[in-house]
Amino acid sequence: MNWIYNKDMKKLIIFCFIIISAFIFSGCQLSTPNTPSNSETFNNPSVSSVSVEVKPPQSPVIQPLPPASQAAAVINFSHEGETINWDSRTETYTQDWTLLWGKPGNPAVVTKLIFNAGSLCNLGQGYEVCDKNKLNNGDRARVDGQGTETEVIVVKLEKI
Repeated sequence: MNWIYNKDMKKLIIFCFIIISAFIFSGCQLSTPNTPSNSETFNNPSVSSVSVEVKPPQSPVIQPLPPASQAAAVINFSHEGETINWDSRTETYTQDWTLLWGKPGNPAVVTKLIFNAGSLCNLGQGYEVCDKNKLNNGDRARVDGQGTETEVIVVKLEKI
């Protein structure tokens, strides 16, 4: 145990501890060179190959449903409001549509509308696959879909 009392060895142990802690607490993973992964390999002549994989932070993203399963989707969002594609921060029209609607205690809720191949719209001529180019700013509509108050996958949109 005399090697522990060597000052240089103490520094090396503390340095290794700091590096390992940084990998553990930052979400990085060390893997062997034979492990297939989406990683970058850094070669150093004094060290055998080390591979570092950095994972992006996970965010709750609602993935659009495939059209076949959308019909069987549980509708947990059903509100009436105005369709809007105006971004008030940049004062420009966008390709993203939102539904502006209200509820008691929160009169202005903005919900991003996510359309996919199974989204159906009735803009006055019967239901058909939604074409975002046919939507108008300020149209009153009822949206049924699956999602949250923040964003919803449109199952049906009906102009009222």
